[in-house]
Amino acid sequence: MKKLPPPYLPKILNIAETIKGGIASYLNILEHQKDEIGCKFEYLIPASHADQLSNKTPFTHKHSRGILGILGLTKEIIRINKETNPDILFAHSTFAGLALTLATPFLPKNSKTLYCAHGWASFRSPTRKIYKTIERIISKIPSATINISRTEHVKSQEIGFSKRCVLIESTVLPSLIKPESSEIFENQKINILFVGRFDYQKGYDILCNAIDEINRTNNNFTFHFIGDAVLENLELRKLNYNNVRYHGWIDNKRIDTYYASADYLVMPSRCEGFGLCALEAFRNSLPVIASANGALPEIVRNHSNGILFDGSVEQLTQTLKKLHELDRSTMAQEAYRDYQTRFSPEKFTEKYRNLIQSILNVSLRTTKNEKE
Repeated sequence: MKKLPPPYLPKILNIAETIKGGIASYLNILEHQKDEIGCKFEYLIPASHADQLSNKTPFTHKHSRGILGILGLTKEIIRINKETNPDILFAHSTFAGLALTLATPFLPKNSKTLYCAHGWASFRSPTRKIYKTIERIISKIPSATINISRTEHVKSQEIGFSKRCVLIESTVLPSLIKPESSEIFENQKINILFVGRFDYQKGYDILCNAIDEINRTNNNFTFHFIGDAVLENLELRKLNYNNVRYHGWIDNKRIDTYYASADYLVMPSRCEGFGLCALEAFRNSLPVIASANGALPEIVRNHSNGILFDGSVEQLTQTLKKLHELDRSTMAQEAYRDYQTRFSPEKFTEKYRNLIQSILNVSLRTTKNEKE
């Protein structure tokens, strides 16, 4: 009997200017779910960030911001597209989106492209009209543009972004190992965990200032920081208290141990396109203390799976001081239930599979019509 050829799997080239933090997690989810989505993924990422990716054979580029960095990434996109001939080019975040926009005129006529901002800059800096103008243009170039939260999806349509924007809410994969409590977390204290970049957007300074206030009158907390500054920041402040621990970036295979050992995750972000860390916490039954900014109120339900505060140092300080009054056990149960029902990987995978099939079906029909 003649052996049938395997079904064709479309090839998608993921492009990123930087991946440390949330984008690395997002790309690793795509890589893990590639069989269910029904495609093959390739990657063009910074060489210095390759250790963040589960795929160990990416194409790499020199990480550099500014005009020269964007132009350099643009050239790499054009070169690798010729070399690998992907079915879809998928840019992640603003600088990669700009590079893909610049590269598009030099790609084959029927090239299909995707873009995900992972949090629109226009919504982080609404007074900066230049961001809105650039991002409105970027959104209209690709075959489809992905919004990662309902909040951003609604706003993007209100301010005239592409009608080809689609909503695919983010997810995180279930824990691959059963996490165990870590000895570095003190059982007799309330352990507060922060995960992410140490920068203005993530509210790192807000948490630092709240810890200053807490430590003047209360020593019933231990604060754990996972992450670091992504870009060089000579003015970065690191706290020098006995109850503050800096753990650096933690491998994805080990991070669930930290979530499982903490009492609460804190996310004092000034703006958050979605908030993958909240879902990582939920899958470990960890309630989240989050600012009511960006998409976080979509995920964190006040006094259900966590606590929302107004984003100020004062209210975060007061929220932390009152944690002993809360029913943490019930919030932990609600957090895990929401992960299973509202943000499951199955929903995420199905939406991606449908989107990719839709784009490629349009491509096939267009090619057929041109030949006729």
